[in-house]
Order: sequence, then structure tokens, then C-alpha cells
Amino acid sequence: MTSKKTAASKRAELPRAADYAKAFLKDWQRLSRSGRYDMNRLKEAMLLLVANDSPLGPEWVDHPLGGEWAGHRECHIGGDFLWPTSSMTATNLG
Repeated sequence: MTSKKTAASKRAELPRAADYAKAFLKDWQRLSRSGRYDMNRLKEAMLLLVANDSPLGPEWVDHPLGGEWAGHRECHIGGDFLWPTSSMTATNLG
């Protein structure tokens, strides 16, 4: 029998100290309090993306989006928890 993670084990502090948009802070707190999503895994993906400045590994199912979301990427954090990001590289940061 597999043991489920408790809600408390899925909570995480915000990654790094920076200026966040108020909407981001509210979303982070809401998702963290719900205990439904593993925020530690999301934090790990965020830190990997910032540190490597390249697409994430195959375990994250990181892929570009098309259509209206062209220029953005999406990675799968777990289950139906998806994280869309804009493709920010040194060339388009200016």
C-alpha cells in the first residue's frame, strides 16, 4: 500500500526573496494552503528553470505551446498540475 503525502508535507515557502506580483502571492498561498498540490515540486521546477536557463529535463514533460500561447512553455508538475511559463532567454530579455 502506498502512503499519501500529507497536506503539510506539500506546503513550501516562496522561492527566493524577490518582488512578486500580488496575484502570484495570492495564488501561491491559496495553492499551498489547499494541500492539493506539491508546492515543493513546483519550487524545484522554478529553481531549475532559473538556474539552467534552458528547458527542463524529460521528467518534467517541458514543451513549447502553440497557437495563442506561442512563445510560452509548459511543464507538468504532477497529475493535472501544469505550469505555463513565458520563454525568457537572454536573447529576448534584451
